[in-house]
Amino acid sequence: MFILSCLAGLFFHFSFFILIFSCFILPLLLKYIYLSFFLSLFSFLLFYYPSQSVNTIFSSSIYTICIFFYSIES
Repeated sequence: MFILSCLAGLFFHFSFFILIFSCFILPLLLKYIYLSFFLSLFSFLLFYYPSQSVNTIFSSSIYTICIFFYSIES
């Protein structure tokens, strides 16, 4: 039970870092506003629902896809 609570705390702090990163730093790095909007939206969902593993997998896959397309276009 202690390990599960530690993992939940790590997910919470990781999602909070993603929220700050996507809202403040990522719009400065990305050329397209809609990509940073979707990343902010999914990190917002990840911040409020950190215990759902499906949401975590979905958000991380969206991040990977967006970063992949951004690296192709740049």
